[in-house]
Formats: sequence, C-alpha cells, structure tokens
Amino acid sequence: MKITELAPEVEAFASRPAAVASRDIAGLPACIDDARLAALDKDSGPPEPDSYPPLLARLESARARLVPLYRDTMASPFIATLRQIGEPGFNQILLGDPGREALAALMFDIAQSILQSGEGFSSAPTNAFEEVVTDLYDGFLSAEDRRGVKPPDRGSSRPW
Repeated sequence: MKITELAPEVEAFASRPAAVASRDIAGLPACIDDARLAALDKDSGPPEPDSYPPLLARLESARARLVPLYRDTMASPFIATLRQIGEPGFNQILLGDPGREALAALMFDIAQSILQSGEGFSSAPTNAFEEVVTDLYDGFLSAEDRRGVKPPDRGSSRPW
C-alpha cells in the first residue's frame, strides 16, 4: 500500500473518539499531510558520490563537522572501511551492484547520511530525521529500555 493510500485510513482512525480520548493527536493531520507531500516529492536528494577520491575527501571534511558521537561511531569507522577496501574495492562494489539495490545502495546511504549531516544539506529535515531515529533508539531499541521486555513471537531473520 502506498503512503498516499494510507492517509485516509489514518485519518479515519484518528477521528475515532477512543483514539482522540486516549492520546493528544492534535498535530496528526499536519503529520499526515507532511508524509503525503514527502511521498509525492520526486527529488531524490544530492547525486551519488560515485568517485572514490572526491568522496573520501568530502567524508573527511564532513566528519570534522559532526558531533563527537556521530563522528566516532559512524563516520570514522565508515571512512576507515573505505580506506581499507581502497578505490579498487569501492569500484568493485559499484560494478557488482549496478542497480544500487544491495551493497552499493547501503554504501551510498551511509555516505549520504554523513555528507548530508556534515555538509548541512537540508539541515532542518535532516535534523528532524536524526531526532526521530535517536528517539526510537533511545526510547525503544536501546538494551536498557528493553530489559524485561519479551522478544517478538514471530521475528524475522532478515537483516533489514
């Protein structure tokens, strides 16, 4: 189901008295509209940084502008991995995934997350996304918050 098809169902749920009584969802219509507009947006963001030397230089520069937590746990290990595989390994990944649906897609997603944050691309939406991810991790996925919580009955072995 596409997000544009989902919006009426979410609005119908939100208009139910029980949902309104139990939660403050005053901003839900704006959230739904924002999600709808994002789904319709055809801008795929900045181009793929698919040349090894300029990518490495941009990553090094962006890393210096990241907060220490992101720099130490995300950017530095990623840059170290790119240096370890070198330009031949980088090019091999690109050749092995011409549709950018597997390893090359993952590599570019990680690179873009560092570059977009470090270079200030669409800073308000990027910061908002980082906040959502941080809140999800801190409040739901962190080991400390999961203590005593029963694992799902039917988990998936898929890594994504």
